[in-house]
Order: sequence, then C-alpha cells, then structure tokens
Amino acid sequence: MTAAASHNSIPAPRESLRPVSSDLRRDHSRHVENFPLTPLRKTAKVKWSTARKNFCYLTLADGRDVFLHKDDFTGEWPPRYRDAVGFDLLETGHKTCPLRAKDAKSTEAR
Repeated sequence: MTAAASHNSIPAPRESLRPVSSDLRRDHSRHVENFPLTPLRKTAKVKWSTARKNFCYLTLADGRDVFLHKDDFTGEWPPRYRDAVGFDLLETGHKTCPLRAKDAKSTEAR
C-alpha cells in the first residue's frame, strides 16, 4: 500500500458506518443521535432544575415528564422554574423517564 492510498479522501459507504452509541448501554448514554425524533417541536414548563446538576425535568401539557440534559440545552443554565422551553421530543424507552428533550431552548427572555 502506498502513502497516497492510505490517505484516501473518499468517505466510507454509509452501510459500513456504525451508530454512535452502538457500544454503550442505551439507558445510560447521553448520545441520543440515533433515537427517532417525533415530527413536531414541543413546548413544556420547567418542573425541576438546579444549578448544581447537569439535568432538569420538564412537564408537558398532558402531564408527562421529559428529561433535559445540559448538553442538549442552548441558553443560560439552569432554566427557571415554570419557564417555557421548546425542544425536539425523543422517545428513549428508559424505564424512569421515557421522554427526552434535544435541541432545547428557553422561549422566555431573561
């Protein structure tokens, strides 16, 4: 193999690429790129948050809880109690909180 052949700029076919979180346990992974998105963007109110933790919980209008990690939030952390947050909703299948927010942003000005 020559040096030029080892630096091939052609990317691997998509069929040979593995998902990001394939080697991680799904319920303990913060890598949510492979979870299917629901088609609509949702809005929920902050149920619980704290500056010491890297996560908070949101409540949808129908009463279901949604987990939100700091890495999936854009804006000032933590969001305030009862602030409205817009996000893409993911169904993770996790036992304690099967819904997760991704690409979340506070919809209220501070």
